[in-house]
Amino acid sequence: MIPLTPHMVAAIFHVVTASAAETPAGTAQQPPGAQPRPPALAAADNLADAGGAILKCYHHTATYRAAQVVQRPWNRQTEFGAAQSALIRIEYDGMTGAHHVMLTGLMVRPNAIRAFVVEDANAIGYNKKCELMQWVHVAAPSDAAARK
Repeated sequence: MIPLTPHMVAAIFHVVTASAAETPAGTAQQPPGAQPRPPALAAADNLADAGGAILKCYHHTATYRAAQVVQRPWNRQTEFGAAQSALIRIEYDGMTGAHHVMLTGLMVRPNAIRAFVVEDANAIGYNKKCELMQWVHVAAPSDAAARK
């Protein structure tokens, strides 16, 4: 199991709770940078970090390629009791190098996060023991943690 770091938790909270203006409409492909970045690029980093964290939980051998916010809020959030949500499209390469796409409902509620796989056509099934399949109780991130 891949541990959820405070940075990953902050990235997930940011992606779900950010306004559409804060999260770029395109995909987040660049790796997280250590240097201070303009707000639009920082939002892309958060999306890349969140997408990478979700992918590593569900497909720990996969290689992250890109992520995109498809819908905010996700139209199924009430089924899960989420306060806020986003539908995330994650592109990745599997163990064999084949390209795959996974749709994941990313949700938050006070002090908890969850990522529900909506669609993943990979012949190698996703990890059913990923801790994000259930609500994971976490400390709500501070603004400083979200920018790291």
